[in-house]
Amino acid sequence: MKHKSKRVQRSACSGLTQFATYYQQAQNTRLSNFMRFIVETFVHCLGFYRVSISLSLRLYKQTYIYVQNLGRLADVIALMCELWSSEDGGKIVSQPILIDSLIPPLQKLWETFGDQNTCTFPVMDCLTRLIGCVGQSAHFQTHYARTLFHYSLQLACRLNHQQIEFEKVQKQHNVDEEKMDPPNLEYWASSLDMLAGLCEKAQPIFTKITFDDASTKVKLIKMLNCAIKEKNSMVKGSALGLLGHLISHCTNAIEPHVGQLMLQCIDNLRPNCSLACMNASWCIGMGLDKYGAKMNALGEVLFFFFLKILEKLVQILKADKGKVDDEIKSNVAITLSRLAKTFFQEIVRLWDKFAVDWIKALTLFPEDEDKVNAFETLLRIIAEKPKVIVDHQGLPALFAAICSWEKPPQKLRNGFVQTLCLFKKAADDWPSALKSIDDKKLVEQVLEKYNFNFSSSCCFMSSFLFPIGFINFFLYSQWNYFVF
Repeated sequence: MKHKSKRVQRSACSGLTQFATYYQQAQNTRLSNFMRFIVETFVHCLGFYRVSISLSLRLYKQTYIYVQNLGRLADVIALMCELWSSEDGGKIVSQPILIDSLIPPLQKLWETFGDQNTCTFPVMDCLTRLIGCVGQSAHFQTHYARTLFHYSLQLACRLNHQQIEFEKVQKQHNVDEEKMDPPNLEYWASSLDMLAGLCEKAQPIFTKITFDDASTKVKLIKMLNCAIKEKNSMVKGSALGLLGHLISHCTNAIEPHVGQLMLQCIDNLRPNCSLACMNASWCIGMGLDKYGAKMNALGEVLFFFFLKILEKLVQILKADKGKVDDEIKSNVAITLSRLAKTFFQEIVRLWDKFAVDWIKALTLFPEDEDKVNAFETLLRIIAEKPKVIVDHQGLPALFAAICSWEKPPQKLRNGFVQTLCLFKKAADDWPSALKSIDDKKLVEQVLEKYNFNFSSSCCFMSSFLFPIGFINFFLYSQWNYFVF
């Protein structure tokens, strides 16, 4: 990597990436054993590129090649720190000597290139990824968090101002954008990403820096408000990502501003811009998670937007498969589960409009705590109003959802078994009901996976479910006749 040949430098970066990845996966090995030598090499290379690119910018020579190599170097630095962070619970990468070795030269590169040079992008990306590794370190929060926060906030506010002025001139003189030199909004998106990284990882210092000073808070909220309204999809998506982290990690401090921003989140539930749509859905879900109970009780903000949110979410769930990605649908399904948890009875009354689509979309989401919570809410709603599943031919979707789990927690597994038991008891002819499902292998998998059979007696009523609807369901033991 210290070789003068730029081709050799690129090959060295690629080689180190492959070596580190494979070495980390090997048993009984510690990549941190080589940390000192690797970091020394990184520092040398960063200094070399700062001088070389500055010189090439003045002479207009070989700048593109240097920028390419710097991008690869920055990517390798971030990757190595991410790999080191997996050793000893992150203690290795949080060492002050490593932080002091890498962050200052990266800051110098940023200062050298300024905000109007494409060389800044890999540097900002590397710093953002480093924050993800070392943000929780007390040393980082004491010595670097404040500086990086103000760097990124000032850059975001400056780009916001430049964009406002650009649009004003464009409108006044009716000039096409192609004939003008617009601001490079990638810088705005990159600065928002860095602020989001600081918000997520550098707590509690981020909240203190941002909200203890009134002028800083006003600047951030004003800029964020404009960024979410921005037409540029990168800026909009990054801004909504930052808002989600603010709700998650600065819950009380950002609460007074959530109401004014929530309507914009709802407006961005548009699947044609996937990043903005998923982040908007996440913001709404985090708002429900953090403020839902209080706002439900008071009937404020989120309850005011309840029908607007539900309408948008259901539209996405019901969209044709070719028009909306599965990833968007699955994320929206998680948000809908949080809406259901907060406004349970309201969702129960309306869930016949979207039950099967919701179940199918939840099935697509990867197994994690959010999916567990979502399925727990789903089973509660099924227990409250099981008629919907039958009336809308939802048994195949429900069976597929249950069968899709590789390792459900025991509580959720019990909930699945209890749901099957309740449906079996309620059915006049359970075998015939199962035969109505076209996918016979699916039925066999569910029954086998959960040790369920026709002859065994069903288990007792679980406290996991709210069985009021099922009690009425039992009274007639018919698929087509219910009392609620």
